[in-house]
Amino acid sequence: IAIGRCYKTLGATESAQKYYEEALQIFDAIGAKPSKAQALNSLAVLALDNRNWADFEVYTKAAKDIYSGLESKRELAVMDYNFGQYMLMQHKYPEAKESYQQALESFKAGGDRVAEGRVLGALGLLEYFLNRPQQALQFYEQAQKVANETGSKEALWESHLGLGKCYKRLGLTDMALSHLMQAVENVEKERGQLTKDSFKTNNLNERTDSFHELIDLFVRLNRPYDALAIAEKGRARAFLDMLSGRKTGPAIETFSTPLAS
Repeated sequence: IAIGRCYKTLGATESAQKYYEEALQIFDAIGAKPSKAQALNSLAVLALDNRNWADFEVYTKAAKDIYSGLESKRELAVMDYNFGQYMLMQHKYPEAKESYQQALESFKAGGDRVAEGRVLGALGLLEYFLNRPQQALQFYEQAQKVANETGSKEALWESHLGLGKCYKRLGLTDMALSHLMQAVENVEKERGQLTKDSFKTNNLNERTDSFHELIDLFVRLNRPYDALAIAEKGRARAFLDMLSGRKTGPAIETFSTPLAS
């Protein structure tokens, strides 16, 4: 499983799936139920990342059946969170909210602050999709507080991006600019700590939203040179389309990364 996750981090999904499946076969053969469920959930997360809905449902059900029998509360909360992500991607917002809230209650009860922060960020994104930026701000602010307390870089980046998008939608450009620039700065810091180009490329691919949103804001503020500087820094391909008015839609919608048990 660990090797599979390394390949997943590199963006090599086929290799990741190969190792997850091998782990699943081994754990199934020796009757190691908790490890088998972990392998199943890893495959479910990979399927969710790849928008492979059918495989996600199959792996999720199999993992959840095992965890339910073992009464593994933390792992079941992870499954609730991931199912909320699935519902969000399907635009089934009431179902997503229900799953997130179940996960949040479980993580709070178990004292898992890092996971709690991630769910708060997901609830913020849900409210943003429902065009309720004021409500989204409340969740993102809570998520940012938890991220600062726990030192979670992923959650901190997501909260800055979410806050920036909400303030931009509300027309509060100074606040939006501050948070979006912080989100981009966080990406740059994280990339600076990576040594291999393959890690850097995958890290950037997963964080393009912050560059897209900041470029879009600079263009709206008639600051094309600042937009160009960010585009060059992030290699954001949307830049020329934005300047020429050929932007085909909003910046890519981002989802909180699914949790793996």
